Amino acid sequence: MPEDYDLIVALGGGNAIDTAKALMVGTASGRFSDRLALLAEGKPFTPARHKPLIAIPTTAGTGSEVTPWATVWDAARQKKYCLHLD
Repeated sequence: MPEDYDLIVALGGGNAIDTAKALMVGTASGRFSDRLALLAEGKPFTPARHKPLIAIPTTAGTGSEVTPWATVWDAARQKKYCLHLD
């Protein structure tokens, strides 16, 4: 459950950090599928809650640890979405 942890630690490359960015914010329902639906419909997403993120990159060059952007892959729709966190 989202309330069961205080922060997220991402250890790895761009994929690990992007996944952590997607998990650090939550919809009112707490379901990731609701967030994907908003992205697919092109609707704005305002997080109902968020958790702090500590990013520890293990690769050089992705820059994911210093940007507010994340790439989210929707396997069901075979489509990539960009998630921007302010």
